Amino acid sequence: MASQQADRGRVGGLRRAVDGAAAEWFGLAVRLGLAVVWGWAGLAKVSDPAEAAQAVRAYEILPESLVKPVGWGLPFLELALALLLVLGLGTRIVAVVSAVLLLVFIAGISSAWARGISIDCGCFGGGGAVDESQTKYLQEILRDTGFLLLSAWLVYRPRTRLCWTPGWPPEPSADPDDPNPLDWQEHPMSEKNREGKRNARDKMRESRAAEEAKARRTRKLAVGGVVVAVIAAAVVVGVVVQNQRSKPETPTAAPAGTVGDKNLVIPVGAANAPSTLTVYEDPRCPACGSFERSFSPTIDQLEDAGKIVVHYHIVSFIDRSLGGSGSKYGANALGCAQDAGHFRDYHDVLYRNQPEETEDSFGSKQTLIDLAKQVPGLDTPEFRSCVNDNKFGGWVSAVQQDFDKSSFKSTPTVLLNGEAVYPKKGDEQISPENLVKWVDAANQGKELGTAGSNGQSPAPTSTAGESNNPPSP
Repeated sequence: MASQQADRGRVGGLRRAVDGAAAEWFGLAVRLGLAVVWGWAGLAKVSDPAEAAQAVRAYEILPESLVKPVGWGLPFLELALALLLVLGLGTRIVAVVSAVLLLVFIAGISSAWARGISIDCGCFGGGGAVDESQTKYLQEILRDTGFLLLSAWLVYRPRTRLCWTPGWPPEPSADPDDPNPLDWQEHPMSEKNREGKRNARDKMRESRAAEEAKARRTRKLAVGGVVVAVIAAAVVVGVVVQNQRSKPETPTAAPAGTVGDKNLVIPVGAANAPSTLTVYEDPRCPACGSFERSFSPTIDQLEDAGKIVVHYHIVSFIDRSLGGSGSKYGANALGCAQDAGHFRDYHDVLYRNQPEETEDSFGSKQTLIDLAKQVPGLDTPEFRSCVNDNKFGGWVSAVQQDFDKSSFKSTPTVLLNGEAVYPKKGDEQISPENLVKWVDAANQGKELGTAGSNGQSPAPTSTAGESNNPPSP
């Protein structure tokens, strides 16, 4: 019976040892997996401070004064967490910070979803406004919930293999109760001597336990201090570095003839026209392509009749969600065309030849140059150099930043004298005929602007160009 109990004790001890080792190896896998997640997230955002700030701004939660510090510091916080997890330093503290950060992310995504905001979460780069069809809120919440469970495991079981946490691996116990071979030998002594020895051993054990508890507290405080210092230093350094690296929101070079604050707007039509049509478009946006193919002849005619001036804001957010560079390169090419005095013609050509949204054909600069051959006088060495050198890349970024700060979240956004007219104006659906009607109503009793194509190829004549306004009194 005694041997059976001994065998069961050995088996139980072996099982506990195996379970403990398995849990520690599993913890190592969780720790390194979470480190990869944070490292990937931080590296994806650290290269573009402006984009990181845009991603934070898009949630419409923080005041503008906090948008940049959070956007700039977050990638460095994520990289610091990744480093600490790789080292296994202060694993429980790092896991708690990870869990809190993931809860904040889940709350932010849920808030955007509930408020009907169409954005990319920006968790692994990108971020900002996207088309409603491109949102992935449920997938992003489920993904972050999975990462949250990994963090919770490390909070529960922070001890893992291959870590630098002080005191691990544990040293062999030096408990004075451990058997000493000499203690098992029979020594003739009185009962009084035995009692004295027992009391001495008890005092020694209590003293040793108190010293070890104090040492553990000291180690935990030291590790916690190091972790907090690393995280704080990473965030502070990140904000300072990104502040130095961030691109100025006012572009150093803007296409000729651009207007508005910081020269972010391309005007087409007579500057003295009585009405203004404001259009926000992305070169890769399929809805923008559909709008232009349906409405550009009418808009061109309204411009030539002096009825409207169109203010184009060429944004580039689709590259964020789908990858590629067609939005940015296409916007730069449109800037180059404006600089050469051929914006309207090239703009119309670009949208007539727009590829599928998922195809990044405009990411090829040669494709953009080839399309310029369809615009008489545009295919010049200066235009080709402007496209190849991405001359107005800073201007393109500034236009997008301005769009991110606005209340508009999708393209095309179309406003007539500040009032939204796409897809409806009030209860009326937009159509070429309705657009002409709305413009004429807005211009009633007003003097038309200077008629003509304003340096662009004239639009075909139609009723859109005929004035039905009474003479100005």
